[in-house]
Amino acid sequence: MAKKDISAKAGAPSWATWKTLTIGGVSKDVLLERLRDEECSVPNRARNIMSQPVFIISADSYEISLVRVRVRDLGFTEDTTTTQLFARAEEQGLDLCPAEAGPHLRLVLNDQPRGDWFSVAMEPIADSDGGPRLFYIYRRVGG
Repeated sequence: MAKKDISAKAGAPSWATWKTLTIGGVSKDVLLERLRDEECSVPNRARNIMSQPVFIISADSYEISLVRVRVRDLGFTEDTTTTQLFARAEEQGLDLCPAEAGPHLRLVLNDQPRGDWFSVAMEPIADSDGGPRLFYIYRRVGG
């Protein structure tokens, strides 16, 4: 999730920045090439999301501050929907990430522990099958 540029609402937690990320400023093709050059696995689902017209990369590069939040950090103790999660995050002073944050984050997350994975909180993008998808950032147990 991305921290809002405005102050958090009264009573909302103060979220510590996990990563500061520079995004934008490159084409989809260049971004895919960088992922390939860094030997990052880009599954077909991720390529499919990136090929959709709504997957937009900003022409200009800019920085965003990211936080890493668990479902329970938002106060949920049982299964919940993405819509409920995102609404609660907004109440807590957080914004959804731009979709391009996912591939850019994969490029810089060299210290991700093996077996670790998480979803990028972003507006879901319908893939070619029509299913709403998010980017998942993971590092296989084997590397």
